[in-house]
Amino acid sequence: MKIFDIISQEQRMKITEELFKTVQPTATFYLMTVMSSLVVTYGLLINSIALVFIGVVVSPLFSTIFAFALSLIKADIHLMRKSIHSAATGILVSFAVAILFTLLVPGAGVTPALMERMRPNIFDLIISVAVGVGAGYLLTREGVGPYLPGLAMAILLVPHVSVAGIGLTLRRYDVLGGASLLLVTNLIALIAGNSIIFWVRGFIPYWSSEANEEIKKKLFVTMMVLLILAAPLTYVMFSVINQTSVSNKISNVLMQQLGAIKKAQVISYDFSELKTGYTIDVMLRSPERIDSRMARGIKNMLEEKLNKKVSLNISVVEFKQISAK
Repeated sequence: MKIFDIISQEQRMKITEELFKTVQPTATFYLMTVMSSLVVTYGLLINSIALVFIGVVVSPLFSTIFAFALSLIKADIHLMRKSIHSAATGILVSFAVAILFTLLVPGAGVTPALMERMRPNIFDLIISVAVGVGAGYLLTREGVGPYLPGLAMAILLVPHVSVAGIGLTLRRYDVLGGASLLLVTNLIALIAGNSIIFWVRGFIPYWSSEANEEIKKKLFVTMMVLLILAAPLTYVMFSVINQTSVSNKISNVLMQQLGAIKKAQVISYDFSELKTGYTIDVMLRSPERIDSRMARGIKNMLEEKLNKKVSLNISVVEFKQISAK
């Protein structure tokens, strides 16, 4: 069987019936959604990728994406309503669970697992479309079923809902915004990828002689939406690249300038970019006093490396090493 062959009528009916069953908003659907959100949220809060993956495995949300993409191609309004209802309520339940569970976890904060999902870029969109195409193709292979390809899609959906809930709870609106943008991007990209495969594999409405033209229009609109989303994602990507470059330059200058002081350490540093230049706040730990001459030297080198004016604020924690004999 070739990749883009039209599959049999019997197989198309079997896939449609199976998706219709899995997308039903039953008690089991919501129970599994709650369990999935609990595990994923806890995994994100303790920075455990293994727990996040386990939580994703039990999530039923992937079926709603398959069903919506199929309803879009088949012009099946009944299936579309079911899939939208299940997807919307499932996401809201996951979001609420993430908020409530974060409130219960003492000392909850932003972990590296959260940081990975708060800065979406253009490559996230490309990968999501590819996953949508691949998952749709696996679904239309005889004997595969929706669960294996659905797992690949759930990885791109479920964690972002939990990240958004955690971000809102912690009042980290940068986390909330980034995760929400990535969730919307992945949803549209996955639907687009699924829809393309369903179309080429023969899922079209039988009551319309102009079905292919209608489907082409729908796919064109979807692609236009993806192109619109590509703009902010590209901006975010280049913004992150620029921030990383600036951060590395600051770190290198601090290490170089403090190299002459034995056991001096950089505790932390932060920076913000203004129209006139950079404001940089540095906290150091040093056995020696950092005088104004050294501070000016650090400032001058930062301005040289960053090629902009720098307003530098240095806080120093002085310490003495005492040995007990």
